[in-house]
Amino acid sequence: MKKLFGLVAILVLITCTVACGKTSLEGKLVIRGTSWSGWNGGNSYKIDNEEFAILKGKEYTYNNDFKFEIIKINDDSVVIKTKDAYSDSENGIDLHTTKTKFTITYEKELKLATPTMDVGTSYYLILEK
Repeated sequence: MKKLFGLVAILVLITCTVACGKTSLEGKLVIRGTSWSGWNGGNSYKIDNEEFAILKGKEYTYNNDFKFEIIKINDDSVVIKTKDAYSDSENGIDLHTTKTKFTITYEKELKLATPTMDVGTSYYLILEK
């Protein structure tokens, strides 16, 4: 009976380790932003950089506006879920996007933009070790 209990405990631990995944990652998530308006000649305004610890399940807010949660942590990337939809298109802004889940990898910047044409904000996210 003790052997069976021990085997079950090991299987549960292995299953949780594989299914639950990592809960933290070394390094930091760095976000910088730029606000812009088509009404003022396309001028943009930089928003201060902010650094975040990489913790699964934690909700974060950048610049009192960009809200997100880290929902998955891999060895070299994290997946975030944002409160609002953002465009991550490399070919301009997707005005019809409904996308709220994004993958960020080490040392590769991800650009997210508000899906608007007249005024908006672009966010630049990167994982740093």
